[in-house]
Amino acid sequence: MEFIRKTIKNWLYVDTRTLALFRICFGFMGLIDVLRRFGVIEVFYSDSGMNFRREVTSKYSIKYFSLLDHFHATTEVQLFFIVTAICFLFLIIGYKTRLFQLLSAVGLISIHNAAVILENGGDMVFNNFLIWSLFLPLGASWSVDSIRKSLRKQPEFDTHDLNKTVHTESTQIFHFAYIACLVQLALIYFYTYINKTGTMWSDGTAVYYMYQLETFLSPIGEWIAQFIGFSFSRLMTLSTVSFEIYTTFAILCPILQPWLRRIALIILISFHGIIAISVNIGLFSWVMLAALILLL
Repeated sequence: MEFIRKTIKNWLYVDTRTLALFRICFGFMGLIDVLRRFGVIEVFYSDSGMNFRREVTSKYSIKYFSLLDHFHATTEVQLFFIVTAICFLFLIIGYKTRLFQLLSAVGLISIHNAAVILENGGDMVFNNFLIWSLFLPLGASWSVDSIRKSLRKQPEFDTHDLNKTVHTESTQIFHFAYIACLVQLALIYFYTYINKTGTMWSDGTAVYYMYQLETFLSPIGEWIAQFIGFSFSRLMTLSTVSFEIYTTFAILCPILQPWLRRIALIILISFHGIIAISVNIGLFSWVMLAALILLL
């Protein structure tokens, strides 16, 4: 019975400090995402520039949610961006965490949906985790909320109060939203695995040709490209496919935890880290690195 209890705890429980680190990193990524679009508000998000907003012309049209539909002038949209950035700042420090989780999610999803032509895979992953994390107690540790709660529960007025024994609660919790986040993470790698059906993935040249896309390469990527020959490309290409199917298994497998996830975490940090610094494909790799914190 003790073995079963321990297995379930290692498999499905999460530490509130892990959620806190996830909150800080994800909040920082949200802040960066808002600020990096600020300079193109007039062109892509206001009525002064190009209109990329989708029109709902019939009951069969694709429905979408965006509060920016009610903001048209450049100044109005800029104010919306500033408010969303402030919401992410409060989320990072964990003040009124539940409220600013919701406001941050609504704000960033509105920005993503306002100019869907600019969206990429990173935005979609970001939106998914923003929704799932709404149900998680992200402010339970390392936050202004947790400090205030601690002070209310254990008030300290003098030196005698400082010497009192404090009974700390367990930081390990079970939450269905955490399971949903794990499934979401596993499915991302599963579907990227099953979609690698092209010839370049079977003959091992995919990585080589990725580093020939000079338009997307960063200065570091251009330097790495000098060392990507066909032999090394074949090794990295086949390894990528293997890593993705292993990660799907490692995240969802109920046994041998947390070691399976730790191995996957080390592999994926290296994998996404190299892509993030060598190829300019938006925030996808950075968002994935933030999401991987949930495997700690």
